[in-house]
Amino acid sequence: MGQGRVRFRCLNPDCGAEILEETLWMVTKNTVYASLLVKRQLEEVLKAKIEGLEACPFCDFMAVLDQGNTVFTCMKCKRNSCRLCKKPDHLPEECEDIKEKTAARTHLENKMAEAMIRECSNCKKRFIKLDGCNKMTCSCGAMMCYICRQPVANYDHFNYDPAVDEDPSKCPLWKDSDTIHRSEISKAAEAVKRTMNPGENLQTTLRWHPLTS
Repeated sequence: MGQGRVRFRCLNPDCGAEILEETLWMVTKNTVYASLLVKRQLEEVLKAKIEGLEACPFCDFMAVLDQGNTVFTCMKCKRNSCRLCKKPDHLPEECEDIKEKTAARTHLENKMAEAMIRECSNCKKRFIKLDGCNKMTCSCGAMMCYICRQPVANYDHFNYDPAVDEDPSKCPLWKDSDTIHRSEISKAAEAVKRTMNPGENLQTTLRWHPLTS
């Protein structure tokens, strides 16, 4: 049943007969059997090739709609979807506009996530720091600075206590990881947005954020 089948045959290779309905009813849980019946009904309806028949992309509800209606309103899950692209209702925008925005949003989200990831200069292993100091030691033994991402040999690269020994040419040994990541994500997002069409704003449509997901 996990393979989506609605008909089952005997497991004995010498038999191959279809398992009786009564047997399925006895050996399966009520919820599983009920789900099986629903799938069978859907299969039969689809085989009938009823003109105008539309299936909800979010649940198993079906209905016959007029050809001029491009929005499917599901009476079961109460969600609206586009009959053309099977995505959530996006009128008055066209399907192609939604595809472009989805691709742009995904690109932005990927760049925001990539901004946090470091790569060992020696073995190329990728990682993110959650806490601790900014002198990172990879499992291969290579050391690097989490702030500027450059290889280091020791602690001479860092300011131990900027309040006492402040050197602008050195990176801070201690800095909150969330603060570092938020700054990097913000810069990455701004860099991507500069390549977008004027006036296009994806900030309100982001579905994933690397610091909150």
